[in-house]
Amino acid sequence: MRRNPVVLYDGDCAFCRVCARLLHRLDRHGRLALLDFNRPEANPLLAPLPAAERRTALHLADTHGAVHSAGPALRRALAQALGRRAERLLTSPAVASLLDRAYRMVAAQRHRLGWIERVLP
Repeated sequence: MRRNPVVLYDGDCAFCRVCARLLHRLDRHGRLALLDFNRPEANPLLAPLPAAERRTALHLADTHGAVHSAGPALRRALAQALGRRAERLLTSPAVASLLDRAYRMVAAQRHRLGWIERVLP
């Protein structure tokens, strides 16, 4: 069993790298590990997912070996990074639905959003 959940992101995607850096900055207590899902070390963590889904979204491998993807992965990662108060908010049905929809909209355009890496340090 791992000590921390692992956020798996696309290290080849500029927008995804920015998002990973933002999560790292939000995670002041070091509750998350970040890993580019293109690295060989990610393969065992992604094993529970069908091969076709492994490189299509953000994933969070929790400490029990379950893998969450897309909006639910983002919500869990934010909850880990921000703490218990944020977790209560992020798990409320209205906020969860909003974040899931926002994730889908942004993810569909992520390759067009690479410019953000030049703007955000």
